[in-house]
Amino acid sequence: MTRARACVSQVAAARRGAISEALDTSGARRQSRDAVDDIAAYYRNSNEDGRADIAQLEFAVTERLLAHYFPAPARLLELGAGSGRYTERLTRAGHAVTAMELVPELCTAIRARLDQAGLGGRGTVLAADALLCVSRRPRQSR
Repeated sequence: MTRARACVSQVAAARRGAISEALDTSGARRQSRDAVDDIAAYYRNSNEDGRADIAQLEFAVTERLLAHYFPAPARLLELGAGSGRYTERLTRAGHAVTAMELVPELCTAIRARLDQAGLGGRGTVLAADALLCVSRRPRQSR
């Protein structure tokens, strides 16, 4: 099983509640809610797409690197999809994108963005914590 597929499987389990019960201990759920609120406030109060327009070099370099290392069509997992700018570009380029974002309202905005671009139904958008994709197993030294 690929790491991306394993991650998506873990997310599906979390959505069914298997992991959410474990997060109820020691205030982790409250801290997660605070993080979601902070991220949502950032995107509500800023223009992330406008920032990318100003930082055109960063955006152009990132796009070139993505095209070089992940030629289309590829299955991509985008963690922290934010405004969905890369989600849209990667989907338009022919990739099968699974966008994961912690903030549910941003997921709604990403879906709307894909629909508006005529790309609705071509990608998957999940409201989930990217930490669910982190392996709990210690790395083996070589």
